[in-house]
Amino acid sequence: SGEAGAEAALFASLMDALLAKDLMAAQDVGDQLAALPSRERAKAFCRYAAEGLRKIFMLQQGLEQIAGTAPAEAEAFALYAARCRKSFSRKALPLLDNALMLIERNINLKILFCDLVDRLYILI
Repeated sequence: SGEAGAEAALFASLMDALLAKDLMAAQDVGDQLAALPSRERAKAFCRYAAEGLRKIFMLQQGLEQIAGTAPAEAEAFALYAARCRKSFSRKALPLLDNALMLIERNINLKILFCDLVDRLYILI
C-alpha cells in the first residue's frame, strides 16, 4: 500500500540521518513522524521500524535467507546491517515497543518522537 511506502521512506530517511551522525536531519524525520495524520499511522511506523531492525539483526548474524528482505530493499538493509553497531537492533527494539505503548496511552507525539530519535542516535 501507499502507507507502507511512506513508512519505508521515513525509516530510510531516519536510518540515513542516524548513520550519517546528523542529529538535526534525524530530528527532522522525528518531526515528520510526529506530524503523521493519525496515531494509527504512528504505530504503523513503529511496527515497520521494529521489523526493519529485525531484518538488520538477521543480516548481521549472516542469516540472509530468513531475514525476509524484499529484493527492492535488500541493498539498503545490507548497507544498514554493515554500518550499524551489532548491538543496535537489540537495544533499539525495546525503545520502539515502549513508543507503541506510549502512543496507546495518548502521549504527545512530538515529545515521543524527539526522545526516540535522540535515544536511537546514541545507540547507533
